[in-house]
Amino acid sequence: AFAFFGTAESENNLQKNDASLVYEAFQNRTRRVVKEALPAVVTIQVKIFSGNMERGEAVSLGTGFFIGVDGTLLTNEHVVRGADTIEVLFYDGDKRRAKIVKSDQNIDLALLKIEPNGKKIKALILGDSGKAEYMDFVAAIGAPLGYGFTATFGVISNPKRQTPKGFKEFELRRGVDLEVYYYIQTDAEINQGNSGGPLVSILTGEVI
Repeated sequence: AFAFFGTAESENNLQKNDASLVYEAFQNRTRRVVKEALPAVVTIQVKIFSGNMERGEAVSLGTGFFIGVDGTLLTNEHVVRGADTIEVLFYDGDKRRAKIVKSDQNIDLALLKIEPNGKKIKALILGDSGKAEYMDFVAAIGAPLGYGFTATFGVISNPKRQTPKGFKEFELRRGVDLEVYYYIQTDAEINQGNSGGPLVSILTGEVI
């Protein structure tokens, strides 16, 4: 019987090949999760009409995502606050009018609805945020600074960060009794316009 032992160089090459395969698999998984989530994400355009403003309207942008194939979607309440008209832009370029079904300023959430009228709606699954852990890989999808359907990658930096006391006091001064005492902190880059967009788990593909 003969036993063959690899050289240190060949073992290093095997380790490099193994690392490359792991990285490639992870990269492919991340791409797949984002590509599957994108059709469920919309850019939200809000118009507020006022005689005191030039041309009588103010436009703000945010993000939302579908949670039901019936056209039900979630966003942040502050994205649609005071809206006279709400329009959602799909990943495929289609546009639809949306209406507010319910909103809650205290938890900063709003439930919107569009009429699909034959359009096939892709919905995301809401996961259990209580299962989030430090260093879980995530992707944030939204319209930062107006650049729609942008995905950024990161990790969960803290799964249960407490709302700063100063922020809660600031909200109380403007009449909002904020009920969100804990939130998930991530290092995935988020900017103005991302509000209302999903933070998606790379492992499960669900919204955290």
